[in-house]
Amino acid sequence: MEHLATFAKQFSLEQVPNEVIERAKWMLLDSIAAIAYGNQHPNIVRLMNRLENKAEMNKANGAPVVGTDKSLDEQHAAFVNAVAMVSYELDEGNPKAKGHPAAHFLPALLAMAITKRLSGKTFLEAFLLNYEISARLGASLRLNEKIHPHGNWGVFGNGFGVGKLFDWDETDMLNGAFISSSFAFPTLWKSVLEGHEVRNVIIGLNNLHTTLLPDLVHAGYSASASTLSELYTGVLAEGYEEMADDLGDTYYIMHSYFKFYSYCRFCHAPIDAVLALAKDIPLNEIKKITVKTYGLAARLDGKDIENEFSGKFSIPYAIASELYEFYKLKEALAVERQTFVKDMMQRIFVYEDETYTKLQSVKRMTAVAITLHDGTVIEKEVDRAKGDADEEALEQKIIDKSKMYLQSIFGEQKTNAIIEMLLNIEFVSNLADLQYTLTK
Repeated sequence: MEHLATFAKQFSLEQVPNEVIERAKWMLLDSIAAIAYGNQHPNIVRLMNRLENKAEMNKANGAPVVGTDKSLDEQHAAFVNAVAMVSYELDEGNPKAKGHPAAHFLPALLAMAITKRLSGKTFLEAFLLNYEISARLGASLRLNEKIHPHGNWGVFGNGFGVGKLFDWDETDMLNGAFISSSFAFPTLWKSVLEGHEVRNVIIGLNNLHTTLLPDLVHAGYSASASTLSELYTGVLAEGYEEMADDLGDTYYIMHSYFKFYSYCRFCHAPIDAVLALAKDIPLNEIKKITVKTYGLAARLDGKDIENEFSGKFSIPYAIASELYEFYKLKEALAVERQTFVKDMMQRIFVYEDETYTKLQSVKRMTAVAITLHDGTVIEKEVDRAKGDADEEALEQKIIDKSKMYLQSIFGEQKTNAIIEMLLNIEFVSNLADLQYTLTK
């Protein structure tokens, strides 16, 4: 572990290839858009109504609740913004890490950088370092099949990220990492699939806990150096391997994907395949849709959908919902969305393909077959999804996505200012400027 601390202490943006820095800024923009839109979620609006009398700050001293007219102390701002970031399933993800690293620390690092009036360069350095270390832990372990990846391995790098933000020595960085890892949660897939949004709250708590690290470390608190091996060998995971020793040579952030559908990533390839086939098929000809996919995705086969959130983790629901939007434009559907989706889900069947499961660590394959009423079967196999790391013109697509969400909140002029500032954040000398930029 000492080599991680040594690397972290010496890490500088000057060492980082420009394409990596650009990717980190795309991710920041994409995340801010997800946060701003997420803060309009009815649950968060109600939460803010309860918090504002307890934690509200003026804009000169607090951190922004992005996309609102409110500011809170840095702990509560980090908490609320983090819950918002994952509320609509719009945040980035990383297939190597097998989860969503940035949500575990970006809101916290940003809140602290704003309230402490740090530079954009310092923030970007800390964020990128945090991402690379946390993602490597995710890549090195196999979570228990009942455990969802939100809330656990993603917090390991936070001691290094916070340490970089405040120029800690190697000892404090390591201690911060072990303390942060001790706050890992046993987030249950069962709760997610049933439509309970406590998973989102856990991400909020990860970020709140991260804002406490400076006080905890400097007050003398500590955690065992065996924290990772204890947690991820039998408690939360089925195995824990040595993390790849390639920091500075390989950047995992370059493998990150961006979401253009508001569902769990496992739903995206099936949606892409179905929509590609549907463009040539009238709706009334569809009899059945069969999806074959890898094991991690195949568990998302539920049809008893409790609410909109549980639907984000159901391939039948995701396909049915996107088909409704597709055919509504193509055929001017008269049927209501709820009725259409409920009926269509009963015609969608999801199965695991063991060959695809064996490949899932290197390639995520999905095959879709649409059976027509006349017996014709039309098939498509895909090995990627919209928003993958190597997608053509990805930067412009991220900007367009971000504009769509941000303009609905800030309007066109301020949205353009936000995009300009975030995509040039390394040149911002004082991030307190974001306090006004990111609020209404």
